[in-house]
Amino acid sequence: MYSFIKTKSNKAWIWVAIDKYTGLIVAHKTGDRSEETLKELLKEIPNKIVNKCIFYTDKWKAYNILPKDRHVVGKKYTRRVERVFLTFRSSYARLVRRSIRYSKSKEIHNIILDLLVYFYNEKIMSNYEK
Repeated sequence: MYSFIKTKSNKAWIWVAIDKYTGLIVAHKTGDRSEETLKELLKEIPNKIVNKCIFYTDKWKAYNILPKDRHVVGKKYTRRVERVFLTFRSSYARLVRRSIRYSKSKEIHNIILDLLVYFYNEKIMSNYEK
């Protein structure tokens, strides 16, 4: 998913890693659509998880660095992440693509994303506790 920082020409791509079974967001990163941003995201995921997990992605070229034996490509596997992005867009105006609202700095943008992820995960965890 992308949003904007300062101007619409300055896209900020939001990368997330989601647990397939619980729906929790394990890690997230803001950057461009390069392999470098993907590597930064992978560093955010704990080693005991990243070394065992299967990566479900679309066909974006940056994903070529993922281990071939644990990388599954297909749109049908990315539904959950698309749902998360829709939830974020509908709950926070700065993430809507056609809006006059935008973040003025990357730091504030990331703080807001941290809060969104925190409250999203809290809501999921509260459903498990019931």
